[in-house]
Amino acid sequence: MSIAKLLARLHRNESGLAAVEYGLLLGVIVLVMIAALSGVANSIVQTWNNVDTQAQVAVHNATAS
Repeated sequence: MSIAKLLARLHRNESGLAAVEYGLLLGVIVLVMIAALSGVANSIVQTWNNVDTQAQVAVHNATAS
């Protein structure tokens, strides 16, 4: 088979096109999930830092009396 025939056959073959589209869609979904989870993770870290600070204040106030 010549290169020209092979390229022509590959150009007409669209069976892999759906797989490429699904792959691109999956990539976009993963990027959105990473961005969303990053924001949630920052919020959770801030919440636990606040809990830690409040616990330290409470222990200090309880032992200072």
